[in-house]
Amino acid sequence: MKIISASLFILCSVTATFGQQWTSQTSGTSNLLQAVWFTDIHKGWIVGDLGTSIFTTNGGQTWNSVGLTGQDLEDIAFGDASTGIIVGDDGLILRTITAGISWTVATSGTSTNLRTVTFGSGGMAYIGGRDGVILRSTNNGESWIVVETGTARYRGSSASGTQHAWIVGDGGVIRATTNGGVSWFPQSAGTGSDLHGVFFLNESEGWIGGQNSMLLYTNNGGTTWTLRNTGITVGIDAVFFLDSNEGWAVGNFGAIFHTKNGGLNWIAENSGTQNELNDIFFADGTHGWTVGDAGTILHAGPTTSVGDSQNRVLPMRTGLSQNFPNPFNPVTSITYQISKAGMVSLKVYNLVGQEVATLVNRFQVQGDYSVRFDAAAIPSGVYLYKLTVNGGAAEVRKMTLAR
Repeated sequence: MKIISASLFILCSVTATFGQQWTSQTSGTSNLLQAVWFTDIHKGWIVGDLGTSIFTTNGGQTWNSVGLTGQDLEDIAFGDASTGIIVGDDGLILRTITAGISWTVATSGTSTNLRTVTFGSGGMAYIGGRDGVILRSTNNGESWIVVETGTARYRGSSASGTQHAWIVGDGGVIRATTNGGVSWFPQSAGTGSDLHGVFFLNESEGWIGGQNSMLLYTNNGGTTWTLRNTGITVGIDAVFFLDSNEGWAVGNFGAIFHTKNGGLNWIAENSGTQNELNDIFFADGTHGWTVGDAGTILHAGPTTSVGDSQNRVLPMRTGLSQNFPNPFNPVTSITYQISKAGMVSLKVYNLVGQEVATLVNRFQVQGDYSVRFDAAAIPSGVYLYKLTVNGGAAEVRKMTLAR
């Protein structure tokens, strides 16, 4: 069945306007910071050179150092609020299942430098590095298998669901899988520029950033990639999107670019630094962080503290609401609530169980969300939409498309 696109946006009580609102946070280090990840608006981790690993429990007001290793650390990702992976030089993989309270070394099966890690759903995780190395895990990073080696130097990765993932690198290299990383095939970037960061919202829609002001877009899983770099003037190291429209790209000379139309146009924001920015992450629609050289941490949005929960009520349970309007023709909105960070899946099925649309398939933090579903390409009738979080019990509702 054809996958129907959907626009995802986060419901917030405050309109987010980030222009010139990036402020510096004290990292406590002058080392290069490579990657950042938050599991909610309070709890986050940053890793970098010389074994730098720092964490916060108050939205970055204070950062605390943890001595895990002396090796350079290149990337970090969490599959849910508890399970995370850090990768680094000489085949190093560190894993936590305690939200970072403790970390253990996982056997990688390689001694090459590992540069990027990403989680899919259903226990899937992937790592890429130098020497064309790609690793896959089917148990949330507990064990790993080397599935490819070669000459490529990989720098960024993204995954969607249990089957789809992408890894990008130098020389315009894109490798993709549609069978959970068992085998990988090339995609054409249409450029020989080094590709640094990749971000997919779902199995169809994704963006890649790279050197020479490179910003690529696909809406067909990477079968074709097109330029969407209008307004970008420097090399890009990382991209992050909240939904099909709003996203950010960061890179050389402290550059931060913001788009509200899916990357068709980009507007420069004031970072207040000339240091290169290597990664960016938004915990929700109003709290974002970017990290870079010389210990740089920048924060966008209101200062967070434990007391923020008094003003911003977060959902205590996961739930799926009835779409509105219902019946609809052909557009409707579906809202849902996530009580705990994790991999979220929201799909639409017909009454014989065939999947007709993937609306959400990605990691999300605790919060309230809404999806705009455009059913113009499917026939009238009754459909089911199903929400699952971390592969747990599903919640299902009916909706009616009436033309």
